[in-house]
Formats: sequence, C-alpha cells, structure tokens
Amino acid sequence: MAPIEKAQLKDRLKDALIRRSLRQTDLVEYCGFDKGQLSSWLSGKYRPRQHNIEKLAKALSVNEAWLMGYDVPMERPNDHSQKETIPLISHCYRLLNTANRAKADQYIQNLYELQSMQTENEQLLNAAHERTDISVTEEMKRHDNELMDSDEF
Repeated sequence: MAPIEKAQLKDRLKDALIRRSLRQTDLVEYCGFDKGQLSSWLSGKYRPRQHNIEKLAKALSVNEAWLMGYDVPMERPNDHSQKETIPLISHCYRLLNTANRAKADQYIQNLYELQSMQTENEQLLNAAHERTDISVTEEMKRHDNELMDSDEF
C-alpha cells in the first residue's frame, strides 16, 4: 500500500498565519515560543513536538490534523464557539497602544448597544403581536415593523 500523501506542516503553518492575518511575532508572543523555534518550523528544518502542534492549532484556530498536513477540514472539529480565539483577541488587544485601545473599547460598546436595542425591539414587537383578543394579520405585523424601523417615530 502506498503511503498517504500529505501537505507539509511548514506550508500549512504559513497558510494559517496568512488566513488569520497574524504575524510570526504575534504567534511567538501568544504561545510563548522562541523566535528561532518558529522560524525552524516555518523553514521545515525541524518539526514541532505534539504539544507545540496543539498550541499552534489552538492559537490559529485550526484542526491539528489539518496543520500536520492531513486531508481534513481546516476548521477545528466541534468548534461551534470562539473559545480558542478569545485568548488571541485578548493578546492582540494588549498589543494595541492607548489610543487604539480606546477606539476598540468604543467600537465594542457601540456593537453591544446596537445588539441590545435590536433585542429590545424584537421583544416589543413580539409582545405587541401576542395579544389574544385581536387577530393579527401579516399586513398588521409588517406595518408595525415599518413603524418600529422608521426614524420618524
């Protein structure tokens, strides 16, 4: 039986860095690797040990088997949440200067407020449509939605 052809770890590592818009220094700082270690892995001179492959995969939010070169999906299995990316986001936030941290804080606050307003509007609309003493038609719902979305009121 012929051996299974697989991609090189160095190529997958480079690909993941590009896809995640990360620099080598980001990965070194986040994972605590030595610059030389990462450089030797990227050049293909050495191959990382399994525990370092796990760190790399988590930091890059990729499937370990994919990173090792196997023909599997790139995304981490059962990764329905963004748990692995939270530490990386936190790390990148710490790298921002004071002015950019303030911008990031304001942007996040604005997103949260917008989300809260949308949720509140949806709850109001649902409450208005849950009355049982009247028959609400689709046309009435559309009209209510238009009123709620209008800047005039």
